[in-house]
Amino acid sequence: MANDESDTTNLLRHADLTTRSAADLNPAERAELNRRFDSFVRHFRAGKLATAPSVAAARRIRKWMP
Repeated sequence: MANDESDTTNLLRHADLTTRSAADLNPAERAELNRRFDSFVRHFRAGKLATAPSVAAARRIRKWMP
């Protein structure tokens, strides 16, 4: 039984739901679309909210004098 549930979840993760309208989706497919959207948003927000790398002291460059 648990194996059947994981198969269904696995099939939904790889299903192409782009050609179907929102009214035609069943609750499991809608949940999968919500999961994909949340994952997408978390991925792109993580880059904006991440702290900037610490800035090291600027290197001092000496002018070349032959």
